[in-house]
Amino acid sequence: MKDAGKLLGILVVGLGTAVLFYPFLHELGHTAAALLVGAEVAEFRLFPLPSVLCNMRGVGAWGQAFVGAGGLLLPIATICLPHPKHFWFWYIRLLLQGISLLAAFVSAVAAVLYFFGSPVANEDVTQILRVLPEARYACLPVLTAMAVFLLGELRRMHPLLNILRYFHISAVHRPAA
Repeated sequence: MKDAGKLLGILVVGLGTAVLFYPFLHELGHTAAALLVGAEVAEFRLFPLPSVLCNMRGVGAWGQAFVGAGGLLLPIATICLPHPKHFWFWYIRLLLQGISLLAAFVSAVAAVLYFFGSPVANEDVTQILRVLPEARYACLPVLTAMAVFLLGELRRMHPLLNILRYFHISAVHRPAA
């Protein structure tokens, strides 16, 4: 019965992280970037769909691109914080890394679609490429670097081993070669 409670906790925290916490960080990233470049934030919304509306009057192309990138950058910046010891904070960090990796992949696909003339409406990288066309040369390498960083961090976290440990299941270790 105790393991069922732990499993329910994993599911509830996972859903909360995916539906509430990551979108909050994503939109907060856009908001912080907008404030840094001098844009006026008119609206910040999480429901029914997360969004931030900004008055970008007077903000140059580089500033607008930075606002678009803020949604990817803040969740990744939170991943760079010191490694938490407590299981639940570790688990939330793991989920943020996985969702950020998925977001980088979606952005890379959107960039490729943009290059082939089929832009994805309201996607951050599409917006960046619209206001800053010269970013097309850096877009895929930067997204690839983000993905490699996130994959490396995920690998260092040993997710399966830590979750098994949380459920008090011993993992079989292979001898080092």
